[in-house]
Amino acid sequence: MLTEVFSAHVDSTVATALTAMFDGLLHQALVSPTRPVRATFEDPLRRVLMEAGG
Repeated sequence: MLTEVFSAHVDSTVATALTAMFDGLLHQALVSPTRPVRATFEDPLRRVLMEAGG
């Protein structure tokens, strides 16, 4: 659902990255609260951009 919301405003690569970041934050809050927030944002974004050739 988040991907569709983001896709309405940005391209699909960015929408996928934003969705991954929000999913990561939710996972962090529920499962691993000691993990740095920065890693939660950077890991999925870096992966999506590498897959997109960026």
